[in-house]
Amino acid sequence: MDIGVIGYLALWNVKLDPISMVTIIMSIGFSIEFCAHITYGFMSSDGKLTPTERCVYAMEKLAWPIVHGSMSTILGVAVLAFINSYMVLVFFKAIFLVLVIGVFHPLMLLPIILS
Repeated sequence: MDIGVIGYLALWNVKLDPISMVTIIMSIGFSIEFCAHITYGFMSSDGKLTPTERCVYAMEKLAWPIVHGSMSTILGVAVLAFINSYMVLVFFKAIFLVLVIGVFHPLMLLPIILS
């Protein structure tokens, strides 16, 4: 996921400097958190279910909380987009990308891998 974030940051003309690197390192926590919730839901479901049914169970229980958590974080950092400071804009761009890409992975790719 961080490779995607670095790629999109390059498209947004953000150079790899100490500010962007700290933000990218911070983003590892977001990427692990979202995938960990879906994986935990999959593993904590009834073992007698098929892998596809376990994915459906995990998605039913955890997809909305993941979407709501990411949307609330996006709304929280959205105000940073209007501040004219390089450091703040880099932080906003990186966190925004992490949240958008970070929601895509556990809700679209991880269920395919688990099932």
